[in-house]
Amino acid sequence: MFLSRHFNCVPLVEGIYCLEAKEQGGAMSNAGLIDMGDYTLIFDTFNTPQAGKDLRDAALYYFNKPIRYIVNSHWHGDHVRGNQFFSDEVIISSSRTRELMIKTQPDWLARMKKLLPNLEEDLTKLNTSLELKLNDSKQRELLSQIGYLQEIKESILTLEVTLP
Repeated sequence: MFLSRHFNCVPLVEGIYCLEAKEQGGAMSNAGLIDMGDYTLIFDTFNTPQAGKDLRDAALYYFNKPIRYIVNSHWHGDHVRGNQFFSDEVIISSSRTRELMIKTQPDWLARMKKLLPNLEEDLTKLNTSLELKLNDSKQRELLSQIGYLQEIKESILTLEVTLP
């Protein structure tokens, strides 16, 4: 079984997997893998490049076939920000989805890059809180928040908007 911090792989029927997002990973939504015989088709690519990389690795792990097509169901970031790991494949969407990606994704990334200093400040505060004597539940909660914010930070630093 393929393990990812971003999603769980759930077989639906032979040759089809649903990749269900984990709460604190970089997936945020679900994706799909479909064995098309000679190649693999992927449906949506998650919210972060890190989750997109794991998606690619999962497809190769389960089917060991070339990935030929990626389908972006719609323009929301949690369905398209993993596209950069599929730049050699054909990424398919409606023309409206592509237009909305062009309109929204570069602006979103520019806004997020401006917020990196605030994100660093939040991470520092959370890490400082970890030094306090907290109960196990509160420590797990803080570690979860830190992990999620670090995931977002890495995403902002490495994301390359890749269009269908």
